Order: sequence, then C-alpha cells, then structure tokens
Amino acid sequence: MTVRESRRQALLRLIGCLGFVTACVWMLKVPPPTPLSPDRASKVTAIGVIGAMFFGVLALRYVWSLLNPGTLTISADGITQNLGWRRRHWNWGEIDKVELGRTAGNLVGFCMLYPVASLPVRLFGWQLSAGEIYDAIEETRAKYAKVEIS
Repeated sequence: MTVRESRRQALLRLIGCLGFVTACVWMLKVPPPTPLSPDRASKVTAIGVIGAMFFGVLALRYVWSLLNPGTLTISADGITQNLGWRRRHWNWGEIDKVELGRTAGNLVGFCMLYPVASLPVRLFGWQLSAGEIYDAIEETRAKYAKVEIS
C-alpha cells in the first residue's frame, strides 16, 4: 500500500508558515509604539530573525510537498517514507511499536512510529487519516513481521 502526502494539508501548513514569516518580518520593520531599551530591542530583533528563518525554511518544505508529494509505503518489507529529499526505510524487525498520537484538542492527529534504534517518527500529513495509517501498519505488520521466540 502506498499513500501520498496531502497537498491540501501542505497548503494549509504553508499558509501558516508564511503568516509567521510575515509576523516576524513585521517585528523587524515596524517600530514599537514606545522605545525599547537596547537589550530588549536586540532580543526582539533576534526573535524576529530566528523566527523568519525557521518558518521560512519550513515553508520551503511545504512548497516541496505541494510540487512533489512524498510517499509512505507499507509493504511486506516494512515501512518506507520517501519525501523526495529524504528517504527512510524500517524493516518490521526494526519497529518497536506504533501508536496513535493526540493533538491538544485530544483528537487523533498523527501516527507515531517507534523504531528500536532511533528516535520516534511522527507520521502526519498523508492522504489517509492517522487511524487508517495505524490500522494499515498494524495489519501488515501482523501479517509479515517475524516473531522472534527467545
């Protein structure tokens, strides 16, 4: 089974990033209503620059997703996430567990993949819901993962 990244979700995230970039640039360009101390002014400048750079780079990632959506492949060999600029593959034996993650509103928002030898990976932004991805992973994992008996 192969799932593509959702262009709709990428567009919404891109709009959000561009909003933050705009706010950060505004912080740099528009003088505050009351003069700031030099120390505080340098902090505002640093926050504006760092924020604009961070959300600008993140916006580029979502532009990439709009132009060339990545894929998530769930197969007998394991799970492959190919975002175009980064490809990762986990064999079934390399995956400790899979869980559904909840957002601040306590809604199911993403699927968490816990590889044995690396940091957790959040799978979100696909054309299927987090629950559908979780079900597909667990179903395929049960079918193809080798059970080791010690």
